Amino acid sequence: MKNLKNFEEIFAVYLKRYMAFMKLVTFLFFLGLPAFSFAWTCPSNYGTPHKNSMEDHYLASSDILFGVVTGGSFDPKREHPTEFTFKIRESFKGDMVGEVVLKTGPDHYFSDIVLGENYIFTLYGDDIVDFCGFNLRLGRNTRTSKRLREITKYENAEYHEQIKRFFEVVDNAK
Repeated sequence: MKNLKNFEEIFAVYLKRYMAFMKLVTFLFFLGLPAFSFAWTCPSNYGTPHKNSMEDHYLASSDILFGVVTGGSFDPKREHPTEFTFKIRESFKGDMVGEVVLKTGPDHYFSDIVLGENYIFTLYGDDIVDFCGFNLRLGRNTRTSKRLREITKYENAEYHEQIKRFFEVVDNAK
């Protein structure tokens, strides 16, 4: 009986120490979480703070381009910008024409650029397409803005509402 009582006392001491240790580990775990979090913020140096307003993007941008990706390079580690050649089909704002070389920043928050896909890109005084701009991937089959306008008349998806809103802003700015 004496050994059993000693065992219970020893077990109680170890259990208290274990519980104190687990409280410390839990505290340190939650203390360390904020050190690994990240929040994306967009610069306000485009002339207006980043908002979801299509008007803000239109007013702040230097160029709005519709075209197709015809070539480029890709860094899988994203330590360097992805450079790609973009054939401009139509310029909604600005004076860029023909083929231009554009870049994405070395960030992991902007989806990859796909060869052969059509896009609408906003530029803000440079050649960088980034997460903060208004950018739309349009697919391979939409080769003219006229066709893009027609599609949005007949299909009523949320994606098309964004395109309709884009054309309203462009048309009102003319």
